[in-house]
Amino acid sequence: MRHTGRVARVLWLEVTGFLFLVLAIIGAGAAYREYRHYVRGEAGFGKIAVAAVFTLMFLYFGANSFWKARRAGK
Repeated sequence: MRHTGRVARVLWLEVTGFLFLVLAIIGAGAAYREYRHYVRGEAGFGKIAVAAVFTLMFLYFGANSFWKARRAGK
């Protein structure tokens, strides 16, 4: 039972890390799209900042989840 629990925890951390990284990629796309609008003068800088913070935050969450999975697997 203990081994199964450890494997399930590692799998959970890897799946959530993957989902966080996918969300970071979506956020990076939004930041790029808002940057293009900003360059054309159609949007303010605030939307770029929000998208960039979102992207960085989810990159951190994803990397941290994979780091925890690596440590839990040992």
